[in-house]
Amino acid sequence: MTAGFSSAPIMLATCAVESTGDNITDYVSANATAVQTAVNNASAGDTLKVAGSCAGVQEIDNLTQTLYITQNITIQGGYTQTNWLTTPDPQTYPTTLSALDQGRVVYIATGVQATLAGLILTDGAATDGNNGYSGGGVYNRGNLTLLNSFVIDSLAGDGGGAGNGGGVFNDGTLNLTSSTIANNDSEYGGGIYNTFGATLLMTNSTLSGNTAGEGGGIDMEASQATITNSTISGNHASSHGGGIAMFGSSTVALHYSTLANNTAGNGTTIFMFDGTFSARGSIITSGSQNCNTALTSQGYNLESGNSCGFSGTGDTANSPALLGSLTNNGGGTASHMLLAFSPAIDKIPAGVAGCGTTYTTDQRGLPRPVDGVCDKGAVEVQDNFAPTAVADTYTTTEDIPLVVSAPGVLANDGDGDFDAFTAVLDTTVANGSLSLNSNGSFTYTPDPNFNGTDWFTYQADDGQDLSAVVTVTLTILSENDAPLAIGEAYTTTEDVPLVISTPGVLANDSDPVENSPLTAVLDTSVANGSLTLNSNGSFTYTPDPNFNGTDWFTYQADDGQDVSNLVTVTLTILSENDVPLAAVDAYTTTEDVPLVISAPGVLANDSDVENDPLTAVLDTTVASGSLILNSNGSFTYTPDPNFNGTDWFTYQADDGQDVSSVVTVTLTVLSDNDAPIVEAGTGLTTMEGITVTFAGSYTDPSRMLNGGETILWDFGDGTTASGTLTPIHTFADNGLYTITLTVTDSLGAAGGDFLLVTVNNAPPTLEAIADITITVGTTANFAAAYADLGHADTHTAIVDWDDGVNEAGVISNNQLSGSHLYPTAGVYIVTITLTDDDGGEATQTFMVTVTAAPTTGYTLFLPMIQRP
Repeated sequence: MTAGFSSAPIMLATCAVESTGDNITDYVSANATAVQTAVNNASAGDTLKVAGSCAGVQEIDNLTQTLYITQNITIQGGYTQTNWLTTPDPQTYPTTLSALDQGRVVYIATGVQATLAGLILTDGAATDGNNGYSGGGVYNRGNLTLLNSFVIDSLAGDGGGAGNGGGVFNDGTLNLTSSTIANNDSEYGGGIYNTFGATLLMTNSTLSGNTAGEGGGIDMEASQATITNSTISGNHASSHGGGIAMFGSSTVALHYSTLANNTAGNGTTIFMFDGTFSARGSIITSGSQNCNTALTSQGYNLESGNSCGFSGTGDTANSPALLGSLTNNGGGTASHMLLAFSPAIDKIPAGVAGCGTTYTTDQRGLPRPVDGVCDKGAVEVQDNFAPTAVADTYTTTEDIPLVVSAPGVLANDGDGDFDAFTAVLDTTVANGSLSLNSNGSFTYTPDPNFNGTDWFTYQADDGQDLSAVVTVTLTILSENDAPLAIGEAYTTTEDVPLVISTPGVLANDSDPVENSPLTAVLDTSVANGSLTLNSNGSFTYTPDPNFNGTDWFTYQADDGQDVSNLVTVTLTILSENDVPLAAVDAYTTTEDVPLVISAPGVLANDSDVENDPLTAVLDTTVASGSLILNSNGSFTYTPDPNFNGTDWFTYQADDGQDVSSVVTVTLTVLSDNDAPIVEAGTGLTTMEGITVTFAGSYTDPSRMLNGGETILWDFGDGTTASGTLTPIHTFADNGLYTITLTVTDSLGAAGGDFLLVTVNNAPPTLEAIADITITVGTTANFAAAYADLGHADTHTAIVDWDDGVNEAGVISNNQLSGSHLYPTAGVYIVTITLTDDDGGEATQTFMVTVTAAPTTGYTLFLPMIQRP
């Protein structure tokens, strides 16, 4: 659905469209209605000619813009309504599409091939208040060519805030040719936001004055761009990439282009989060930090800093580009002209890096190269820089020819594009003869006896242009007999100033012919002190502290016209011994560890002005150990046993003549924690099952027993006790046991001792068993309890039933039992033997009386048997 246009109340121009090619205006309106109507009524492939100012917006498919394009079309601006047949002239007849900050300017639908030529797209505002936040100037989803056009003063934002593509949001293919995108704003891509899968082909174009949070000029998101003969200048990103920001494995190819004066919060012109950025023949200059990571060089690039990693053939880093300001240097888009002496001029040989083959014109459409060698960057300098000549002055003496070798008068001249140049005589001398060679060398012979000033003029010639005419001034000095100077010698002592009064060094000098008054002129000053030489020949010489030996200076005698021969004044400074300088020292060792310091030891930081060999002389020895100090500075210090803390000794350095002041050598003896000394007690003998009381003791030489120590007894039978020196313990089995006492102090140092305990076996005990009387055929049973102090012992039992049967007793829960069937009557003495596993025995006997079974009418009398 299409709603009516919203436009400003007052329009300054009329919007008109000629769509049929008959030179007759087909649509006209006070706002942008005419151009949208023409687009709606056009056929695919039509060309619409537009004139005037087309302003306002309308809503189509819930999008608000000035122009909504859904079919293949060309829209050409730069016409006047009076003659549609003229060649379009956008500069003379600007054609404007303005959204009046009420929506975006142009929307290109998916799949559409559109060309917008000679147009000014301005005042777009894509915000969420206008159903969108991308592409303030242009939102492209098709294949768009922007030719000789401007996208300016637009923004993309979310309620005026975050947005993509202040100038252009490209979601298709954008061919940006001879066009300008300037002064636009968004959060991402102030000039252009190249979104996922999009392609940007930028040729002979300029991005300038755009601002964004990321990518002031261009923000690349998983897309590709080829930038050729173009300028990206003066853009700003508050965060990353003042010129270009790249994300999502984007690809950028930069060819013969200039990135200048772009700024960002993180300081980089180019920010590459990931992706590939290659550069060829280009200039990147925005300070010292142009790139956040190295780019791929295809050669012949120039960077003002060294952050882009340019190291290919012809690359130049850390070099100012010497660019002019951003202005229209021709061709319809602004660029930076290379200034004279720019290091980008004439640096790419023809046929190399596409110079003159792939790239035959510059951003302005002018030839590249001009002189057989290409310039770096977007602009190829077309005009020759004339040489710059600078006036010169030379002096000779009356009757003496002046011979000046090459480069002579050309030495201080220059050429803005580094052409070779020669010297061309303009006006010759008046008072002598001159031979000026093309390489700048010349010979001038003054007329006999002439003195005063002569001159000639010349120009520098680079083969194309001449410099301005400059003058070479020749001063011919009057001939005078030079004075005669004679060298002198003086002596002083180390650290003592030498003061010589007038006439000083002039006393033996003369002016034999004119007898003119002489003055002393210093030529070369002293090297090992300070000198004040007065014109009357007096002087003061102060030798450097501690210097001795020979110093000198040279001077000439001056009669007001000429100076004498150069003579030397020799200064002898006698040696006076200086006291050595000793410096304090500090060393560290550990308690009970000798400190051995090898030569030069304490002398290592001592010095002597005369560099005399030094020896160490002990002054005061140590207090808490023993010291051997050797003359070569080495020493051995042995601290007293268990001493820790600070000790010291003093010494002096001796140079054989004098000794230094007394200095202190500080010795820090670090504490080394000693383990406690433990006594576990003496060995003993006991019996299993008997409680034993142990008595241990300990001391600590390091005095670290502050209540944090631990006490541990190991009884050798798998049991331990802690926290007491007098534990009690009962051994469950006999044997030889090693009992260990370990005491650990609060710093973890442990000391220990052991004792041996012999534990003897305790035999078991078996309770008495009552006698039993049974009859034949009846089982005899017994049960008896037993005990053993050796709780770990195991037991076996043998029952001798006294009838020839011996068998094992039944042992369970400290009970011994057995049963037996006697086949015949009698009295039996049963013997039970209980044995522990260590051989201890217990024995009990009891009597079993077996009677015959009763028989009728008979009585059995058995004899009495006494039990043993």
